Formats: sequence, structure tokens, C-alpha cells
Amino acid sequence: MLVADRNGFPVGQAWMDFRPEPGRVVPKVWAVRVLPECRGSGIGSRLMRELERCAWRKGCVELQLFVEKSNAQARRFYERLGWRIIGERSDSYSYVTPAGVRERVPQELWVFAKFRPPAPA
Repeated sequence: MLVADRNGFPVGQAWMDFRPEPGRVVPKVWAVRVLPECRGSGIGSRLMRELERCAWRKGCVELQLFVEKSNAQARRFYERLGWRIIGERSDSYSYVTPAGVRERVPQELWVFAKFRPPAPA
């Protein structure tokens, strides 16, 4: 987990999960967040570049992340950073309301990937 700090206050975070899962053998980037009032200042881009550097140093050759198809702003952000769509995925998550009712939320996702750049000659 990386945290962006501004004057002693956390303004952004990014997580990378290196644990393998069925059907996924590459690290997954998730929970990339920047406070709304700090967006557009480069914090998210710096967090992503540092996550990538960490993965490349560990010997990873590919990273993946998922973006909800309805989130055009996130799609543009990742594409601007060199990530490319390699597929689609249907998923869901669930939560329990304060009244004790389990709610299921379906998701339609873009699967993004980024590959380690070649070593300089």
C-alpha cells in the first residue's frame, strides 16, 4: 500500500495485491483513490508510477486492474498512463445494510494490463 501525504494528512492511496488467485497469476492493482479536492494535481499518476516501479523491481512483467465500464474518467486516467484494455469481466460484490439485508451489486468491468517496459539498451 502506498499513501500520498500532504502536510501530514493522507490525500491518496494505492494498493497492489501480489497474492495469486484462481485465474489470475499477475499482481492486481486496486483501491487507487485520491481525495476529490486533490484530483488533477498529479497525485494519482505518481502513486501509479511508484506501484509500477515496485512491481518491476520485484520481477513482475505484467500488472492488471479492473475498471467499471461506467467510469469513463478512470478509463481515460489509466489509458493516459499507458494501460491498455485486454478484456472484459462480469463480477459482483455484496454488503450488508444496517438493517441486516445482504445486497448484491453486479459489475461490468474492463480488464486493463500494463507490461514491464524493455530494459534500456
